[in-house]
Amino acid sequence: MAISKVFNLAASSLQQRRARTGQLRINCAKVLPHRTALRNTEQVGGYVLNKELGHGSSGRVWQAFPVEGANPVAIKLARADDPDVNRVIQDELEILRGVDHSNIIKAMEFFTIPGWACLVLECFEGCPLDLAVRDTVRGSL
Repeated sequence: MAISKVFNLAASSLQQRRARTGQLRINCAKVLPHRTALRNTEQVGGYVLNKELGHGSSGRVWQAFPVEGANPVAIKLARADDPDVNRVIQDELEILRGVDHSNIIKAMEFFTIPGWACLVLECFEGCPLDLAVRDTVRGSL
C-alpha cells in the first residue's frame, strides 16, 4: 500500500473519531493514570514485560520477551476503559500492516487482556524520536 494511502486512511479514521466523539485525542487522564498496575516480569498475553520504554498520548510502551524466549518485542499497552481505545489501537495495527518500509516498524498482533488493549510491535533499539530529531542536522532527515 502506498504511503499516501496509509496516511489518508489514518486521517479518515481520526476524522471519523472526531465526528463520533467531538474530540481528536483520547482523554489521556482516563487512558494513562498516573500509576499503572503493570510491573516488569509480569506476563501479558504470551509475553513477559521487561522494562518500560516510554509513554505517549495513547499508552505506555514496554519491551517484552515472548514466553517461548525469542527476540524482544515492544508492546503498546493502553487502558481499555474507553471502547474507542481498542478501535484506535486496532486501526494502528491495520495501518502499520499496510506499510512496508525499512524505516517503519512492523506491527505483529493485537489482543486484549482485562483492562488493557495491547499492540505488539517490532522492537527497535535506539534513542527516542524527539532526541533523534533534535540531534539530526537540519534537512538530513
